Amino acid sequence: MPGEPLVEPLDQAQWQQLTAWTAPAPLEQEALGLLTSRDLPTSFQTAAAGSSHRFLRTLRAAAPGKPLERRKGWNNRFANLVSGRFTEIAFSRAYSPAITALGLALTGTIEKRDWSDYVIEAKGNQLQLAISTDPGAEQFRLAINVKNAGVQFRLAEGFVGMLADDTLPIATYKIFGSSAREDQLPLVYVYLVDWTLLARLRAAYWATLSDPGRKVFQMVTTFKGMPRDLEDSFIEATVGDSIDLLIERVGYDAQALEQLPFRAISGARCKAIFYRDHKRSPYVFLQRMNTDPNVHVSVSRETIHFSDFVQEWLKSRERRRDLLAGLRRTATMLVPDPPV
Repeated sequence: MPGEPLVEPLDQAQWQQLTAWTAPAPLEQEALGLLTSRDLPTSFQTAAAGSSHRFLRTLRAAAPGKPLERRKGWNNRFANLVSGRFTEIAFSRAYSPAITALGLALTGTIEKRDWSDYVIEAKGNQLQLAISTDPGAEQFRLAINVKNAGVQFRLAEGFVGMLADDTLPIATYKIFGSSAREDQLPLVYVYLVDWTLLARLRAAYWATLSDPGRKVFQMVTTFKGMPRDLEDSFIEATVGDSIDLLIERVGYDAQALEQLPFRAISGARCKAIFYRDHKRSPYVFLQRMNTDPNVHVSVSRETIHFSDFVQEWLKSRERRRDLLAGLRRTATMLVPDPPV
């Protein structure tokens, strides 16, 4: 578990207030100046200079006096990229050595923007495996989606019969979307279940940004136009390049990341819970709620620490074969079949 953080945590309201642009809207020429500031990370400067996106072309050709257009609301999706990328990198650092030691590879797939962040696979890329003439070549491939547990579902006990700190809400559309096609890989969700991380990380991250970096962040949360590729580049330049400092400032031990509460559950098990226990998806089956339609799973009873997952299911070719077979296993159940 984490030690004492080196920063004062920020709650959601403080974070939103801090990261919103409250001054008059910047002019397009001012926005271009911010995005090309030499005080920003070099990798982001290079990405911005090389972008041919319409937004950047517009800024470069901007007439004097035209301001950026405000969004309808604060860009929560972009702000959440901070915790998302931090958790992905921490996971990779925690488990790459153990996975590699088993003769497997942990391969990042984040740039594809699909249902997975990593793939665990037999060493050698997919193409090499596909064209291999060795009948004994292992075809193991497993998709991993890494998340931070985020904010607790405070009303969990009343709605789903579980304590808030034992409840993981997982979006229903993700569970079904990630298994909608035959060619999709079996998926395992890995959640970092540290309910206080978000507040600590917000403060740690903000403290690492330069003044131009903070203004760019505020500009993206408040105004329209920034292309997704540049958003990702900014997060990678400010989170990825500062990861050692962020790990220290949130109170984690960089030498013991595998001991953090990374908890695993397969998408297939989440789907089974959805079918078998309707009270776990109250938005879908009981009443409309002020939240996304989620499937709620128990941390203590239905997830496994990822270190145990590695040792139990990845330790040998036979166990990996059993895992894939188990993730594809189905059961029958009675459903209504009326004539009208």
